[in-house]
Amino acid sequence: MTEEEFTPDSEILVIGSLNIDQTYRVDNLPQAGQTLHAEGCFTSFGGKGANQALAARRTGHEVSMIGCVGDDAHGEKYKERFTQEGIQCEAIFTSEKSPTGSAFITLDSRGENTIIVHSGANADLLSEHLDSVQNLFKKASVVLLQLECPLPTVKYAIQLANKYRTPVILNPSPWNSEILDWEVGIDTLIVNQSEACSLFGSSLNASHEKLPELAHIKIQTLILTQGARDTIIYEQEKKAFTVSPPNLQAVDTVGAGDTFAGAYAGAFIEEQQLIADIEFANNAASLSTLKIGAQKGIPSRKEIIEFMKGTTG
Repeated sequence: MTEEEFTPDSEILVIGSLNIDQTYRVDNLPQAGQTLHAEGCFTSFGGKGANQALAARRTGHEVSMIGCVGDDAHGEKYKERFTQEGIQCEAIFTSEKSPTGSAFITLDSRGENTIIVHSGANADLLSEHLDSVQNLFKKASVVLLQLECPLPTVKYAIQLANKYRTPVILNPSPWNSEILDWEVGIDTLIVNQSEACSLFGSSLNASHEKLPELAHIKIQTLILTQGARDTIIYEQEKKAFTVSPPNLQAVDTVGAGDTFAGAYAGAFIEEQQLIADIEFANNAASLSTLKIGAQKGIPSRKEIIEFMKGTTG
C-alpha cells in the first residue's frame, strides 16, 4: 500500500443505507425494564451504506453512492456532506413519503453498543431506481452492498453487477435468511461469527480447510471478522489463514465493521495480495474505534499507512 493518488476509473459503487445517528453515552448498556441517565448525547451521520462509502472514499478512490433519503433537512445535509467528501451522490434519491433513516445508539464505557434502526427512506429504494443508473454498474470496479435496504433491491443490485461482470462485495448485515435462496455470484462475503453460523449452520474457525459451500450463492472469498480477535479468510480450494488486527483500546466500536468493509473495497481494486488487503482493512477498522461516532473515526489512507508503518517498523 502507498499514498499515491488514484484515477477516476478505479471507482467503487456502494448501494446502501443513510441514517442519522442519535448516540447516548452510558456506564453500562441498559437491561430490560431499566432506565438509565446518559452522560452525554450527540447526533451524527451514519447508516451502514454511507459509513462504508465514506471509508472507501478515504482510501483515495472515487466513490458513487446509491441510496435514498427523506425530503427533509437531514437528507439535504447528508448530500451536502457527501459532496464535501468527494462522494458522487447524484444517485441518492429522495423519498416523498418517508423521513431520512435514523438509528438510536447506546454506548457504554467499554466501547460496546446497542443499536435500534428505523429504516425510513432507506426502505423506499427500489429496483427501478437501480435501472435508472445502470451506467454506474457498468463503469464500477467493484460493487459494495449491505442489507439495510430492501432485500429485493439488494438482490437486483447483485444481479446487475453479475450482468456487467463487476465484482461484488457483500456484507450481509443485519442478517436475513432470505439471502440463502439467492442465485447470485459474490466475489467477497464479509461476515461476523453469528452471520457465518447462520449461513453455514456451524461456527467457523481457522481449522476449516476450505470455504464451505452454499446451494445457490457462489462465493470466491469469505472473510470472517471477529473484532479484536484474528480475522479468518477462506478462499475456494485453498486452506484458510488468519490475519491479526492491531491491539488498540477501543473507545467506540460503532461503525468499525463498516470501516473494514469500505477499506477492504478500496484495497481490493488495487489488486494487491489478499493478505495485504486484509491487513489494510484491519488497521483501518481498529483506528476507527479510537473516536466516538460511526463516521468521525474513519481514518484516511495516509493515517492508515502511517499507522501500519509505525507498528511494523
